[in-house]
Amino acid sequence: MAQRRRRALQRHLRQTLLPHATFTGPDHLREQTAVFEEFHNTHHRYSALKGATPEEWQRRQGFTPRLLDPGSSLPTQLPRRGQVEFVRLIRSDRLLKVLDAKITLPEELVHRYVTATLHLRTERLVIAGHGKYFRMELAFRDKP
Repeated sequence: MAQRRRRALQRHLRQTLLPHATFTGPDHLREQTAVFEEFHNTHHRYSALKGATPEEWQRRQGFTPRLLDPGSSLPTQLPRRGQVEFVRLIRSDRLLKVLDAKITLPEELVHRYVTATLHLRTERLVIAGHGKYFRMELAFRDKP
């Protein structure tokens, strides 16, 4: 019985989330990505959103995305002072990847987001996650 349910779930995922698609080029891929995103955001419900679809949740919250100005460019180096925050999803390998560093984190943070705050002047990295339950601080230098 469990195997039949697993096969049914796999078939459902293949048909709805992972359909086979061939793209004729970058423009076609962009177009189909937008179609998939619209479908996903209006049809897939999440328990983390209290059973709502992403579109319903955004509407309820009054969320309006702020897009970068088309003329914006990302910095090519870190500032000399201040703080830089990195938000990362910790995958099953348990690695937090910040700049060129890879830091192994505890098992309880797998599939959770953490925030790593780099304090530039003091060269400290503060990692926080899982609500107030996890905090780690370590020395961190971007370049020797």
